[in-house]
Amino acid sequence: MKKTLLTVSAMIISLNIFAQQIKKDIIKPSFSIEAGYADTIISKGVAYTGEGTQYIGLNLHSPAENNFIPVDLYGSGKIIADETDSFWSVGGGKTLSLNNSDRFAVRLDAVYTTRRTDLNVPKNSEVAGIVGLVTPWVTPYVGYTHDWRIDQNGLTFGLTHDYSVEIKGDEWFKFTPNVGYHIFEDYESIEAGARLSLTRWQLSPFVSAKYVDNNFDTQSFNFATEEINGDFIWSAGLSINF
Repeated sequence: MKKTLLTVSAMIISLNIFAQQIKKDIIKPSFSIEAGYADTIISKGVAYTGEGTQYIGLNLHSPAENNFIPVDLYGSGKIIADETDSFWSVGGGKTLSLNNSDRFAVRLDAVYTTRRTDLNVPKNSEVAGIVGLVTPWVTPYVGYTHDWRIDQNGLTFGLTHDYSVEIKGDEWFKFTPNVGYHIFEDYESIEAGARLSLTRWQLSPFVSAKYVDNNFDTQSFNFATEEINGDFIWSAGLSINF
């Protein structure tokens, strides 16, 4: 009896240690809701809404440690105010460290996106595959996109990275620059910009600006609301992070 009690006690202690380790290793999913204003919504280097766009957005991210399959899962959406336009994306990604390093890794992502708009752009749906090289300084990436509704296929080459701005050891701001070159069947586009977010509190204001320059190969296009010829596009808003 005494031996049985000792065995049960040892099992309980082991399970408690194991549970504490699991709790320690789990990274909580993140969820945010934002409301903002943008000159226009830019996707794959081209405009998809009219001028002066107010929107409500949401973002969800579940790290690989929480999921049944060992990949990051995420989704996002934007609903345009006073319109029936909406943009939705779901995807999955995996970070593979190089030589067991925590500084260098290969990032693989697959994303499905659908856009619904009342303007001259018809409903479209695309799948994209993205490969990036994660480093402590910058993340170069290349992506391939196939949109079967508007018959557009193309490549994206870009550079991006998240930089934390700390004050007395605490993160206060996140600065995310991004440069992209898109080459599709009927257009080319260059965009370069950045987003600055205040991350110190749950309520997070943000502002972003980017330079966009399009070169369309056709006068009759259905993949954008307008051709942007070297203009600055800005947006700003508030995000609530959970």
